[in-house]
Amino acid sequence: STSGSVTTWKVGGTWQVNGQVLLRATQSRDIRAPALVDLFGAPGNLYYTVLDPVLAQTYQVQTLTAGNASLIPEEADTFTAGGVFRPAFVPGLKLSLDYYDIKLNNAIISLSAASIVERCNSVQPGLCGLIDRDPVTKMMTYIRNTPQNLQLLQTTGVDFEAAYELPLFGGDLSLRSLISYVDKTTMDDGVLVVELAGSSNQPTTGGIGGVPH
Repeated sequence: STSGSVTTWKVGGTWQVNGQVLLRATQSRDIRAPALVDLFGAPGNLYYTVLDPVLAQTYQVQTLTAGNASLIPEEADTFTAGGVFRPAFVPGLKLSLDYYDIKLNNAIISLSAASIVERCNSVQPGLCGLIDRDPVTKMMTYIRNTPQNLQLLQTTGVDFEAAYELPLFGGDLSLRSLISYVDKTTMDDGVLVVELAGSSNQPTTGGIGGVPH
C-alpha cells in the first residue's frame, strides 16, 4: 500500500524448430517492493566522526538509522534467450544454453554518514535533505541515515546444462552438469561503479559481494 501502483509484464516465446532443437526468449519488467525493514526499520541513534566540507572541520554528529517510508519499488528489465538441443544421434542427451541480461534500477542501498555528507556537497545534492544544521553555527546537528533508491545493478551471463540418461543394470542412470558463466555484475550508485564479476570483494552494505566468473 505504501508503494502505490506498479506495472509489470512479461513477453516470451518458444519455437520448436524440429524434434531436436527448441529456441526460446523472454523479456520482462520485474519489481520488488521495499521490505518492511526497509520502510519501517526501528530507529537507532549513533555518533560518527564526520568531515564537514562546508566548515572544513571534523567533529562528531548524531546519526539516526531507520527505515524510509518514501522508498519506491525496485524495477528490473530482464532479457533471456537460449535453446535446447536433443541430438538424435545420442539418445538420452539434452543440452541447453541460455543467455541473460538483467538491469535493476532504483535498487535500495544504505550509505554511511560520511558518504551522505560528502555526496551532499559534491555530486548528489539531493542527499542534503538528510542533514540538519544549526542555523547559527552552521554545524551539522543530525544526519538521517536511511535506505535510498540510488543504485543501478546490471548482470549478464550464460547458463549451460548437460543432462544424459541411459539404462544401466535394469535401472536408469542420470548424469547432470551445470555451468554458469557470469560475464559482468556492475553496481553503480551514482558515484562509485564497482565490477563484482571475477572479484573477491566482500559483501557490501546491500549484501552483494564479489562473484567468480
